Amino acid sequence: MVPIGKKILHYRKSIDMSQGELAEGICTQAFVSQIESGNAIPNIVIFRGLLNRLGVSYEYFFQEERPYASYFDEVEKAIDTLKRKRDYKGIKQFILGEKNKPCFQHVSGKQYMLWNLGICYTHIDRNIDIAIKHFHDALAVTGKSVNSSVLSEREVEILISIAITSGETKNYDYAIKLYKKALHVLRDRDQLLDEKILIRVYYNLSRTFGLKGNFQDALNHAWRGKSLCEQYDLLYLRGELLYQVGINKVELGYLEQGISYIEKCLPYFKLDEKNNPAIYEYVENKLKLLKKSLKVCDL
Repeated sequence: MVPIGKKILHYRKSIDMSQGELAEGICTQAFVSQIESGNAIPNIVIFRGLLNRLGVSYEYFFQEERPYASYFDEVEKAIDTLKRKRDYKGIKQFILGEKNKPCFQHVSGKQYMLWNLGICYTHIDRNIDIAIKHFHDALAVTGKSVNSSVLSEREVEILISIAITSGETKNYDYAIKLYKKALHVLRDRDQLLDEKILIRVYYNLSRTFGLKGNFQDALNHAWRGKSLCEQYDLLYLRGELLYQVGINKVELGYLEQGISYIEKCLPYFKLDEKNNPAIYEYVENKLKLLKKSLKVCDL
């Protein structure tokens, strides 16, 4: 039988929760660390508190080891691959075919399934109400909501999805409120398991401020996101952020500077042209129009 501490560590990591988040209001972070390393045993009150925070029942915790944890990892990889291709129909079909498997009955699997189904309803069916319901249901799996002060990285991603979907209905102020909450939660963490989440928040904040016509704030957040890409040496959203920097500079009246940044983003979209040719074509055409405008200005 796997030691209690190792199982607590497994469940905590499966929902991207830090030791401090798990310990809050129950015990100290140091005591959680001792439990996970096998150097301490919690009393029943602390133990049940930790299980409640993890969203795991007492009975489930002491079941025999389940062989499908690695299977769920493979499911995540498959869905992530489909996401990169923006194949949301494929994701929906995949999840509906797998939803009765044991890995989706555990808290992290169920939350993951509901979250990704919500994303599919946003992109395929354009059914915003059903999508948002799925996102809220996904948070509720671990007893959370958009008002919760403690969120795992996965739950911050769900919060971002609610914000993106709210932006689809032009509820920009609410979307910005959720993005700022996500920033606050992420900045409070000692270390991020996935830095891309923070970059995604800055990108979506930039995009939403731009849609509101607040181009200076849009530029500021795009610049911060671009700087994080450089800091972490990531290609993730680098093209999109360079485009946001460029287009917002154009909107602010810096046409030549804006064009130079949009030119810089094209190679990144070229790399992903196979998965999303429409974006590369759109940016290329936009650049041509802006260069024509620059020539007219120079006459």
